Amino acid sequence: MTTAAATSANTANIQERTWAWYLAGNGKYDLGGHDLRINGGVRHAYTNQTISGPSNFGNQLQYVTLKHNYGYYLPSFNLAYNATDNIILRLAASRTMTRPDPSAMVPNTNFSDPAAEVATQGNPKLSPYLSTNLDFGGEWYTGNEGYVALDLFGKRITGFTVNGINLVPFSQLGIPFADLTDTQQQAINLRGGPNSASVQVQQQVNADGTLFIKGAEASWVQPLDFIFKGLGLQANYTVVSQKSIGSGVSAQAVGISPHTYSTTAYWEGYGTSVRLSYTWNSAQISSGANQNGLPFGEIKTDARGQLDLGASYQFADLPSKPSITLDAINLTKAKLRSTFTYDNAAYTYYSPGYTIMLGIRGSF
Repeated sequence: MTTAAATSANTANIQERTWAWYLAGNGKYDLGGHDLRINGGVRHAYTNQTISGPSNFGNQLQYVTLKHNYGYYLPSFNLAYNATDNIILRLAASRTMTRPDPSAMVPNTNFSDPAAEVATQGNPKLSPYLSTNLDFGGEWYTGNEGYVALDLFGKRITGFTVNGINLVPFSQLGIPFADLTDTQQQAINLRGGPNSASVQVQQQVNADGTLFIKGAEASWVQPLDFIFKGLGLQANYTVVSQKSIGSGVSAQAVGISPHTYSTTAYWEGYGTSVRLSYTWNSAQISSGANQNGLPFGEIKTDARGQLDLGASYQFADLPSKPSITLDAINLTKAKLRSTFTYDNAAYTYYSPGYTIMLGIRGSF
């Protein structure tokens, strides 16, 4: 008796019906002899959600169906002001909604250890998380395609989804004791039997606290035609910090490096385009807490830089104007390494090497 496919993927059916309406307005005004452009509006989205999946009751496999409804107002406001002929200032405020991962909502239970002490279980009652966003920035256009830009941003996120752990009696999991392996049955009996043994159930939950994210992004594009026509540089740097406030499970955005920068040298001319880019990400947290049954357990990813090359040439005189493309990825063979909680506890280590792709494209 199983609740999963042959690939061990959970089986479920998710149906969503969404109704939405929006109201928007635009305006353009003169302020001190310069243009002020305003855009604003509000959107309301209502979702009716039905999730069903197989679960065990006694010795029978039955489908459990759960319903969940939610609706939110999502306003937005954007302002752009031409302070001078070359400088534009921008202000934006909005409220956005992000739905939870459907795979985290499947009503299914799986054990991750031979002693049946740790289980993963879907949470069909997960709610979307809401983010109140504020951005302020501007661009200074220095000529041709060159510009310098700075953006300051902040986000206030509620209902962020994180891994949670609950201690649940085995008898409440809805799994027949007889369906377990002999090893799991023996382990549960040693803990007092099916009616007394407890299981650490990991599942996604909506965090009680509020997650605050703030940061800044600086960009610079500089043509170098005075050195060689078609030559140029691009650079970008982003710094991000986050803080969780409130009781209960702490919210944390994963996969975000506190510091990221990228630089690109490019040349375009005579039907040819060449770009050499380097991107660096500082060490980051790649998972929430409560990993592998440990309340403090989390997965981290080491800092990493990657060098890529992209080039193309177009045969403009041919009928279909075909282009030859060359992409070389990870030229320095940078490694990927993650750790579990501690920096010296390697979790994964991957050496992808480099990849070279040669292609041709055209229109017919």
